Amino acid sequence: MFATMTTTDMTLVLGSASLFAAVAWGVARAGAVWDSIAGAQWSQQTEMFQRLGLKTSRLRLGLRLWGATMIGSVFFLWAVCGMFPVALMTGVMVYVAPRYILHYLVERRRTLIRDQMVSATMGLANAVKAGLSLPQGLTSICEEVPEPLVSELRRIEFEYHRGRPLRDAIEEVRQRLDIDAFTLFALAIEVSLDRGGNVGEALNRISVSLQENQRIERKLEADTASGRQIVQILAVFPLFFIGFFYFVDPHAGALLFGTLAGQLVVCVVAILVYLGVAWANRIMRCDV
Repeated sequence: MFATMTTTDMTLVLGSASLFAAVAWGVARAGAVWDSIAGAQWSQQTEMFQRLGLKTSRLRLGLRLWGATMIGSVFFLWAVCGMFPVALMTGVMVYVAPRYILHYLVERRRTLIRDQMVSATMGLANAVKAGLSLPQGLTSICEEVPEPLVSELRRIEFEYHRGRPLRDAIEEVRQRLDIDAFTLFALAIEVSLDRGGNVGEALNRISVSLQENQRIERKLEADTASGRQIVQILAVFPLFFIGFFYFVDPHAGALLFGTLAGQLVVCVVAILVYLGVAWANRIMRCDV
């Protein structure tokens, strides 16, 4: 096949291959540069991901998609659609979106560990009361506790079997997680190890306290669930209103995006919706 190709054909093939290689190299370099930029921008969230045992590989992929979405949406709305105010507003919204998404993922992980601490503490208290030592009790509850808490407990167990003092292994996990429920659990064990005492009884009191805190927090979440749902409905209502308005009167609806004044109105509405949602969430936020 190559013998029948002319010089022009060979030049085209080599040029295409060189262009493909250059594009691939540029994309790889751009990805590495973007990873460093995004890592510096969201270093605190990335550190929290690592401390809670979340997978940072998916975070890296998500941040790349975030960058591509931000650049692509701004380019499309500005260069293709000619809507600079809307493009600027969209770019800002996409830019700040990871802060809320990552915060949600971190808080969901922390809440899951907090809820699992109740049954884990109660199980360890019963194991100690049954005559098992603390390391043996940790081994027994690891068979019952689900992820992600079981990974932290197995890490403590692994460090202990490697020769590290149990107190130091628990303290390292406590400082890394920085979750109130685990802090109470760790301090109860550390005090009992340092000063002696009935570890099972101390863990039992801690489990009762954690269970009561969990009950109060879930009651608060249930009481504010309807309010959060109303806020979500009101937040997306302007989008449905614009769609309905465009369906009823396409010419008048097109003025929102076809004129500078209409685009500024859309931006103002987006800002007001954002401020309203942030204010409502602050009002409904209750810390126990």
